[in-house]
Amino acid sequence: MSAYIIDTGLITPLGIGVQTAYDGMLAGACAVRELTRFDTGELEQVRGGQLAEDDEEMLYSYNQGDENVALAMILHVAGQALDGLDDGPAPALVLATNFGLMETLEWCWCERHETGCLDPNSFRMQQDVVDTIVQRLDLSRPAAQVSLSCASGAAAAGIGLDWLRNGRAERVLVVAYDTLTQFCWSGLANMRTISTDRVRPFDSARSGTIFSDGAAAVLFSNRPEDAASAIGVLHGTATNNNAFHLTAPAKGGDGSRRVMAAALQDASLTAADIGLVSAHATSTVANDVTESVAINAVLGEHAADVPVAAFKSNLGHLFGAASLAEMILALHSVRAGKVPPILNLEDQDDACNINAIRQTAVIGSDTVALINSAGIGGNNAAAIVSARTGQLPPMPARSGRVRMVSAGWVLAGSAGADTALPPDGGWMKGNGLDDYKPQLESVKGYLDPSCRFALGAAQLCLSKAAADTPASESFGIVAATEYGAPQTGYAFYQGLLDKGPRAASPMLFPYSYPNTVANLVAIEFGLAGSHMVFSSLADCSEAVHFAESALRSGAADHMLVIAYEAVNEQVIPDEWVVDNGAVCLWLTIDQDGDGAWRWDEEKKAAAHGGTVRDLLERVGR
Repeated sequence: MSAYIIDTGLITPLGIGVQTAYDGMLAGACAVRELTRFDTGELEQVRGGQLAEDDEEMLYSYNQGDENVALAMILHVAGQALDGLDDGPAPALVLATNFGLMETLEWCWCERHETGCLDPNSFRMQQDVVDTIVQRLDLSRPAAQVSLSCASGAAAAGIGLDWLRNGRAERVLVVAYDTLTQFCWSGLANMRTISTDRVRPFDSARSGTIFSDGAAAVLFSNRPEDAASAIGVLHGTATNNNAFHLTAPAKGGDGSRRVMAAALQDASLTAADIGLVSAHATSTVANDVTESVAINAVLGEHAADVPVAAFKSNLGHLFGAASLAEMILALHSVRAGKVPPILNLEDQDDACNINAIRQTAVIGSDTVALINSAGIGGNNAAAIVSARTGQLPPMPARSGRVRMVSAGWVLAGSAGADTALPPDGGWMKGNGLDDYKPQLESVKGYLDPSCRFALGAAQLCLSKAAADTPASESFGIVAATEYGAPQTGYAFYQGLLDKGPRAASPMLFPYSYPNTVANLVAIEFGLAGSHMVFSSLADCSEAVHFAESALRSGAADHMLVIAYEAVNEQVIPDEWVVDNGAVCLWLTIDQDGDGAWRWDEEKKAAAHGGTVRDLLERVGR
């Protein structure tokens, strides 16, 4: 089953609203301007896609004077998508982001670093962003936040589609957002991801990307009553992981090829149906080549006839909002009949042998658009949209009982594995951590404690059930974490405050993403299937639902469900208590019909206590 697209919203450095951005792109506008929100120190690039000053002031006013750019963008862009909504059911909510309310978190970390204190009210603001948006916009549940690096937006659209397909909601509001802050700009600049030139997708002189503020929103529905007001349809989506390297793209664009092919399969479409590709097109030397290879592999003989857009050439890279914004702009281009040309493409690289749009492309209103996206950690997501509204096709029945194959856990003072979780409290009676040092001490260099916990739990879980794991492309991962990898994030920011932006460690930065832990598990064990990370909430329910849905739909044959936390007294308020460690469950479809798997849907997670205890206490024995 597809989903109706009822309305959209967009905020970019080109202005407020979808039409404003689209008109600017057709006119050849570029979003890059001097950065004034934070000190760039001695960094080489001091220009980025910062919101226009007037737009930023308007957003502060819209958010009742609160100078939190990200929160204001979420509320305003959601309001655009919800404008004119009738009195039907309130939408559920999916947020998507790389860094969350990083401005607020920077303020908290700075306070801790300079005064030794951390204000719980400020910290709670960024930690409770999902609940805040639900309450302020009077939305319904389910509600969640996902983080799949720069593929987050399209991945969140997939979550929304899944909720609609499974009858968990009738309407879903998906909002993707990120803002430029000193933390992310310094980290990405020191990793040499940011160009000191311009964004030049597929050009022989390309040298990197330039990041931007941005927020995007889409309201989806499966209600026949909403068909008349629909502006488009989301046909299908897919996610996966390269299972190759934390920062380098897979050879031959394998992950991108597979995720686009999986999206086509999810949509029940073929390469011959695609009339437009919105490429991830980061303007980095490696990505543009591997993505071009992947596009050609997916489209085959049709590739030469399919125009390829690169919206980042105008907008810059909107982080976690990029792919949802590009989905919106691809749909708008289809409805308008024109696709903006790629800015700064002067000499196309021979290795990028795709039909890159050099001049405004004219396309038909029945065009189907494929949106490709990727992100650090090997994350990939793809989505397919069109303006072909009408009656939605029926959803094939999903069936099958889910069975737990094995479980592994690494907790404070205890680690173990079994074919099921032991009775309440039994996990605390395992062997001491010293017995599992091979799983907890990596030879690969720096790892956040949360990475060591999760790698250990996954190793124990997988080795308990089988000597060899099944085929990697059918084995997926879904993770839940309330806090991500904050010890690494705090250590990176400490270095930035003490030594300046230019000296902040590029080794630490990629390990500070909330999804890095799940990505490293995928890389370590070669698990390249369906991939998702839920962040900021202690509740593991959505991770469990994602795993069950992937298994029952056939998107995966096996799924690891991982909960992980690793905080210390520096990164959370003094009075908060979190259960550190990791728990890993191997789930599959029960072929024999006698599988014993039960998730306690009624039990509620303890606020701010982390996902580890929640997963342990809610799995039926």
